[in-house]
Amino acid sequence: MILSKLLRAIIQKNLKNWEGYFSFIEFAYNYSVHFTINYSPFEVVYGFNPITPLDFIHLPIDERVSFDGNKKKTQVMNDLHAKIH
Repeated sequence: MILSKLLRAIIQKNLKNWEGYFSFIEFAYNYSVHFTINYSPFEVVYGFNPITPLDFIHLPIDERVSFDGNKKKTQVMNDLHAKIH
């Protein structure tokens, strides 16, 4: 439903070149928090939201990169998926 609203809003005046906007629409959809699970689709898959310029203000490296052989990253992802279920 959200994706169809985004498509309609962007494509209504750009019928001939809508393909150029599709990647931006997809990014917006995957980055937005869904009310049913309170997480974005990207975060569910990767454990964090995609990096944007605003994310460089504060970058918690220890949760995004695993220096201890993926033990902490695995635990973070397991905790996230347990919250969603």
